[in-house]
Amino acid sequence: MKKVLADLRTTVNRLGKDRTAVAVSKKAILQKLTKLEKEHLHDQKVQQRDLLRMDELLQVVSGLSASGSLPKAKTGPRHDQLDQMAEAINTLGGELKNSSVTLAEKEALLKEVHHRVKNNLQIITSLLQLQSATIKDLEANQKFTESCNRIRTMAMVHDRLYMSNDFSKIDIAEYMRGLIKFLCSSYSISQKKIGLDLSIDIDYGMFAIDDAIPLGLILNELVANSCKYAFTDSKKPKITIVFQETLTKTGDHTFNLEVSDNGCGLPNGMDINQSNSLGLQLVVLLTEQLGGTIKLRKQKGASFRIRFKNKHCLKKG
Repeated sequence: MKKVLADLRTTVNRLGKDRTAVAVSKKAILQKLTKLEKEHLHDQKVQQRDLLRMDELLQVVSGLSASGSLPKAKTGPRHDQLDQMAEAINTLGGELKNSSVTLAEKEALLKEVHHRVKNNLQIITSLLQLQSATIKDLEANQKFTESCNRIRTMAMVHDRLYMSNDFSKIDIAEYMRGLIKFLCSSYSISQKKIGLDLSIDIDYGMFAIDDAIPLGLILNELVANSCKYAFTDSKKPKITIVFQETLTKTGDHTFNLEVSDNGCGLPNGMDINQSNSLGLQLVVLLTEQLGGTIKLRKQKGASFRIRFKNKHCLKKG
């Protein structure tokens, strides 16, 4: 028994000469956990780091006592402090365990939310497609198809969030490749013998949902615009998509999306801000939502260049 008490005293001395160190550590960890609980869309790396800290602390507790709690010392003034520290450590270990369960529950809830949003958007798409099947007017039918594609573009973001381990950000490069594949099928690009080149050169490609959806919708509208209007008499129609990242002197990540074609070009004197096209109106509004700018080039076809900053993007781990 004396040996056990001596070991316990040695452990207590390592943790600190008084209860201040434990109190400070407990306060710091509880503050961190409170912050994590308030942030439903937390970063995966931060979560893994905190879980590792919890494991280390629980290993310390387990090492002090195989039964899961520190044994009670004999009564006496010198043993009271040891009992209090043992109780504080065990309490902290229990709180950390409960916090881990809470985070896991919230992750499951977020995953279910993205899954339901995706399913609801797919139901809306299916209803629109059923309705369009009864419409004989080709122009009206095309409007339904365009609306379905916009909804599908948003649903794909939620689908990727549901399938990933990080419910706050998606790999924008993979998302864009999947979206282009879908658009090629929707607009029968291969059947129309339209060439399509996609070039993506970015390092910080983990985008939040608030940035991914507008970017995806912009890409959808510009590709659709080229497919519908650009190639009236082109012998070798081609659409080129380039997405690049640059780092400014201030450390901001600036992204450039350029969608161009070698078609008939844009009308002379066209002002995209005054366009009657719903698709181009959406491009302007979504670019403003990203805090970006848009420039047109009308020579040798048409080219739309979107430039915006993203302060919340992360490097793919």
